[in-house]
Amino acid sequence: MCLSLSLVLIPTNSSSASSVNHTMSEKKVDKILLNIGVPQTVINEWEFPKKLKLAQKAKKNKKIKFVKHIEKDYYVNSEGQLEAVPKHSATGISTMSSTIPETDLTLSFDVVDLYTKYGVYGNFHWLTSVDLDGDRMGMAVNEDWNLIAGSYACHNYWKPLADSVWYDGGNCGGRPLTIDVYGADWNVENFPGENNVEAKRAKGYIYFEMSPSDPYAYRRVISQYCHDNTSGGTSSISVTIGPLSVSHTTSSGSISKAAEDTSF
Repeated sequence: MCLSLSLVLIPTNSSSASSVNHTMSEKKVDKILLNIGVPQTVINEWEFPKKLKLAQKAKKNKKIKFVKHIEKDYYVNSEGQLEAVPKHSATGISTMSSTIPETDLTLSFDVVDLYTKYGVYGNFHWLTSVDLDGDRMGMAVNEDWNLIAGSYACHNYWKPLADSVWYDGGNCGGRPLTIDVYGADWNVENFPGENNVEAKRAKGYIYFEMSPSDPYAYRRVISQYCHDNTSGGTSSISVTIGPLSVSHTTSSGSISKAAEDTSF
């Protein structure tokens, strides 16, 4: 299936795109992120708009520093459910006793110390062809934290399997579907144009900022990704958010779930 001629596809990771309507080049942005401790592997994974936002904050506040990156790999098992790939075994190497499954989905966290508050990115990256119709992702903290109004963000990207360029998938509707005192949940599906591509990969992130209400706040955050297994994303999905808890359930259709958590 071909791309519709009416689509305007905007690559997000080219140097030419990064210099338009921005005050910093991608090279300068990457240098700022390295200086605050962002690993090169993380910088390589982030798209330019995401990098630029953090670099602009770091340029204004010299006390900002990158705290942690952690990730967890999942594969789709024979029953269509997401299952964690055994640690140190995400290469698909065959052994005499079994075949280690290859990763289909990677979930990760990036935590940034913004001096008086923290910024948390919950990331997802599909390594195989996927449709995001109906997919959801949420994050939650415990009662020791205050989520900062206006800090919520979500963005996603997609690309054909044979392409090296990621295209902008939009901001997930502009706001979370659910906001709770402990966290938030977003619909992370791509914008309609991606449906014109038969085989594609997808990635994105959700984000919020939080400040401690207790000087000894328990520094932990959790996330849950919910993949709608139905064609066209027709499952009826609901979410319950509580202290360090995000739970997606469905009253109809079929879903599969993956989770990640980290202390920092």
